[in-house]
Amino acid sequence: METMSRSEEQVMLIIWRASEGISMKEIHTKVNAAFGHEWAPQTVSTFLGRLCKKGWAEAEKQKGQSLYRPIVGFDTYRKMRLTDILTELYGGDSALLKEELAKCEENAS
Repeated sequence: METMSRSEEQVMLIIWRASEGISMKEIHTKVNAAFGHEWAPQTVSTFLGRLCKKGWAEAEKQKGQSLYRPIVGFDTYRKMRLTDILTELYGGDSALLKEELAKCEENAS
């Protein structure tokens, strides 16, 4: 599966948070509010097209508008990203990742 850009990921986070299909207009409003963007509707539409083409989301026409739904669930994506991080940044060493997480928790306290 083709990877997402950070911007596409932010759009997908809005789709994953929706309990059912969500319109482009709703995604546009929510992604701008959640991430402090001032994206035009056309920008969001472009990201949605890419996400559908890459196989992350799908659009279904209902009452004259497209409603977007995830194809890949958030839990699956989270596991994929964690595996990527473990491999790319920690050389597959989960003990090192756990150490880093423990340090982060200490610093957050």
